Amino acid sequence: VKIEVCFQNMYYHFLCFFTLVLPVTSYDQVSIVHSSQTFGAKNLICRVLPNVCHWFNLELNEDLAYVTVLVEHKKQSILIQGSSTIQLVYGFKLCLENIFNTSLSQFGQLSQSIDQFPLDDCFIKIQYEDHIRYFGNICSYSYSFWWWGWDKWEVYLDWLTLQGFNLVYLPLGYSKVYINTLEKFGLEPNVIFDFLTGPNYLAWFIMGNIKSVRGTLSQKHIENSAVLQSKIMARLNEMGVKIVLPGFAGFVPNEFKELYKHESFIQCPCWNGLNSTYSCLAQIDPVSDFYVNVSTVFIEELIEHYGTNHFYGMDMFNENSPTNTSLIYLNVVGRNSIRPFSTVDKTFTWVLQGWTFGYDAYWTPPRIQAYLSDVPAAHLLILDMFAEISPTWNKTDSFGHKRFVWVLINNFGGNSVLNGNIRQTLTDVALAVRTSPYIVGVGYMPEGIYQNSLLVDAFLAYSFHLNRQTKPEEFLRTWLDRYMVVVYGMAGFSGNPPNLINTFYSQSQDRYYPFYMMYRLPTLSLSITDNWDMDEVRGTLQQTLAYLGNNLPKLQQLPTVFYYDLINYLQVFIDLRLQNLYGIIRKAYSHGNVHNLTFATVKVARLIKSFDTVSSILVERSFPCYRDGVTKFAEDNGYSPSELSQDFLLQSTLWAEGSDIEDYAFKTWSYFAGEYYLSRWDTFFRFLVESLRSGRPFDTNAYHEVISHISMSFARLPCQRLCLRVDQDSYTVTLLTLINDTFNV
Repeated sequence: VKIEVCFQNMYYHFLCFFTLVLPVTSYDQVSIVHSSQTFGAKNLICRVLPNVCHWFNLELNEDLAYVTVLVEHKKQSILIQGSSTIQLVYGFKLCLENIFNTSLSQFGQLSQSIDQFPLDDCFIKIQYEDHIRYFGNICSYSYSFWWWGWDKWEVYLDWLTLQGFNLVYLPLGYSKVYINTLEKFGLEPNVIFDFLTGPNYLAWFIMGNIKSVRGTLSQKHIENSAVLQSKIMARLNEMGVKIVLPGFAGFVPNEFKELYKHESFIQCPCWNGLNSTYSCLAQIDPVSDFYVNVSTVFIEELIEHYGTNHFYGMDMFNENSPTNTSLIYLNVVGRNSIRPFSTVDKTFTWVLQGWTFGYDAYWTPPRIQAYLSDVPAAHLLILDMFAEISPTWNKTDSFGHKRFVWVLINNFGGNSVLNGNIRQTLTDVALAVRTSPYIVGVGYMPEGIYQNSLLVDAFLAYSFHLNRQTKPEEFLRTWLDRYMVVVYGMAGFSGNPPNLINTFYSQSQDRYYPFYMMYRLPTLSLSITDNWDMDEVRGTLQQTLAYLGNNLPKLQQLPTVFYYDLINYLQVFIDLRLQNLYGIIRKAYSHGNVHNLTFATVKVARLIKSFDTVSSILVERSFPCYRDGVTKFAEDNGYSPSELSQDFLLQSTLWAEGSDIEDYAFKTWSYFAGEYYLSRWDTFFRFLVESLRSGRPFDTNAYHEVISHISMSFARLPCQRLCLRVDQDSYTVTLLTLINDTFNV
């Protein structure tokens, strides 16, 4: 049998690491262990490739040190071998990307369809890097996932597994367990429900930051969430992925304090400007045996409802540092944190967010050491969040010699803006691997999804190179070209593709998370940033549009992920234009030039309207389309659709009434741009013109009153727009026409 390894197609640039095994008889001598554990991987293959999944045969060999893929054209057979289910899934990923030149996106879409068996025989053998790949930010469950049903989750879970994630945080079933636990300690259900938040604020309730914000949860929603939790756990476990369950950090209603007056409680400080109605939660003192007792009951309830993979996420001090500075106190808190886990589950692992230590200067290395010193290293896993900008491992001697995961966040507030430095991100994670013996994996914990796919995919692909210590430049040299084919679906395109990394993903660290001009509250003192070079961005966009124009007949089949990224590239250009116009506006105002001021403000309005129109045909970035999904969720879970839509609009603008994090969760979506952000800029322009014409100073107080009214009204007024769904045949032409129009405003 002729064996060919098509190295020119290797998406991950594995040329130096693949082993070609000849002859085939040497492969056949491998001892095979058949197992029913292959059905999870096989089911995944049949979901992704329903028409051709009969091509694939899977064999589990627990002693095998490699993942192998054997393609035999004559037999019309693809045999994948691995020592675990997750390795079989990885073998399928290798097939998709290196043999079929395609991949599965977060939208559940293949970049290229598969309907023909490979013409050449092929054998791939590669050592699988079996370290932790963690996914799940608690905030994303309130910014992105809160309204999702099984139909959306099923698609996303397949993407997660194919990306190699093997440990996933899942808090959907928290509320049911929390309610049952407090009821067992005598608290009335109505008191508990009044304490809970609305659905899209639940993450910060779990972390002890807020309470009672935007209503409460419905009983139907609580039950449905528990069912969904179990269903997701079963699916991920089937594919070899383990689940991190939420633990209990001790936050309770004030009425609980009244029931147990003899016990010790802590009154937490208010969070981000909210008052005691919505924040300043009571917490059972974690040094007390009472905390251990309540938390133990919670863990028992948790396992009874959902089973366990022995991982538990629990954070007592998230953006809420202890008031007690005693090292002895912190040491007892650390020991008590794990007592409930060890009482119920001897093989537990406590998963702790390192964000706690990097957020507040309170957490000095001696305090971290005191907190964690008596937690056995084998039972603790720390998530070093935001390591791409502000790692904590290198400031704390790897958290006092504890196992940690290097985590990329890349997104805050559920935004969808382009940001990041790919080379620096890969260099930094490689440095951690070379330097610290305590790093055990990498993680991706965005607060929002469907963004920066190029950077995220590069990071996740590179995670399979950590043990080999492949240099980032060596990796990227081949990876980007393959990305254009495998992810963007541009196989067979003519011409030279643009170098997107050099233009868009090479920001300096101090400019890594730009706050785009359009989404900032307009004032006369906004800073103008230099995240990108205007001439370079314009040139790359022109090159991109020309590249697409030269391949117009092939554009119809490009995957959704490409167009979302293209809009992000366009957004950078728009922001640079807005910054330039803002400079003109500020100069015109200072010189009293109404004509130049008016001219520039007209340009700004046209740019924002144009961007709003372009975004309107991207379903996941259109509020009217989003509202349709929320409406179905509301109907299925006993909520008012209009109230849930208002909650989302409020969170995306003011965050919550009385908070001081306005615009933190801004959305780069259609409807937000054309209705909310444009309205704020129009108001700003009107006040500027009135100031010049009247000869009076800019009326700051009156301006902020109007802006406050706009913000409150936007969340409360019903959206009259409909979801725009463009026919697939005209989608590409429509989008490119709109992009060109925006480019030329």
